[in-house]
Amino acid sequence: EPAAQIEQAMMRYESVSASIGGRHAGGGHSLEHLEAMARTAYRGYQATRYEDTGCMLPALIRDAEAASRAAGLGNPAMCAVRAMVYDTAAALLNRVGSPVLSWAAADRAMSAAEQSGRPVLIAMSAWRMSYVVTGRRHPRPPTRSGSATTRNTPSPGWCWATSTARARHDPPDAPP
Repeated sequence: EPAAQIEQAMMRYESVSASIGGRHAGGGHSLEHLEAMARTAYRGYQATRYEDTGCMLPALIRDAEAASRAAGLGNPAMCAVRAMVYDTAAALLNRVGSPVLSWAAADRAMSAAEQSGRPVLIAMSAWRMSYVVTGRRHPRPPTRSGSATTRNTPSPGWCWATSTARARHDPPDAPP
């Protein structure tokens, strides 16, 4: 099952093995190759090829993480690739009914997008996170004052900004 394989890929922490065993998993793929694969995965998801995309994502997650470690975890270009990969994973996992795993992937996408410094990726990841969080169907926490509706609803400006960024941008094709 692709969701279980994606979970295993997300739970793989090579840096722990490397620090204990002294081996380092290198990034075997170029940035350009990983960007192309991230675009392919996203387009597969958009074309409702969920099974194909789900089978592609575990290796892409592992490869993106390995390349990110090899390039340096703060490398903005690699962070952008990781953001695109995890955004696609979050979308797919949310679609196939894995809300907790989808939230974890959305959180990783948000973190990587922030590290990339690309405003469009940050907006895209914030949109995905809000989509995943609202899809969890959990009751909202109580608030001290004001109605829950007004206190827990994003401002209209934020909604416009994220929906506009989303509508104008095919996320994996974000400019450098």
